[in-house]
Amino acid sequence: VGRCIRGCAEIGGTWWRSFGFAEDWHEKGFTVAAPQAKMVELARKYGQGAIYRFYRARAGSTKTSCAAPFMRATVPASLPDTEADVPVAPCAAPALARARADWTPER
Repeated sequence: VGRCIRGCAEIGGTWWRSFGFAEDWHEKGFTVAAPQAKMVELARKYGQGAIYRFYRARAGSTKTSCAAPFMRATVPASLPDTEADVPVAPCAAPALARARADWTPER
C-alpha cells in the first residue's frame, strides 16, 4: 500500500482500500483513480500482469437487468492477451463471511 500511496502522489491520482472475494477466497487490496497509461506503467514497474479499468456501459449495451451497469475492462500490463470486458451490476452483498471488508482468517 505504501508504494501505491507514493505512486498516486507522483501521478496526481487518488486511492482507497478495496477487496476481492469468493466463497473460499478474500484478498485485501486497493482501487486507484488515475490516468490509465500511468497506472499501466506503475503496474509494469511492480510486476502486475494486468489492471482493471471500470467504466459506465452505454445504455442497452449489455444483457443485464441493471439499466446502467458498469463494465470492468482487463487492461494488460506485464501479461499480454488478457483483454476482457465484463459487465458489473450492483447487487446485495451475499451471505458469505468473506464478502465482509473486515473479514480476517481464523487462526
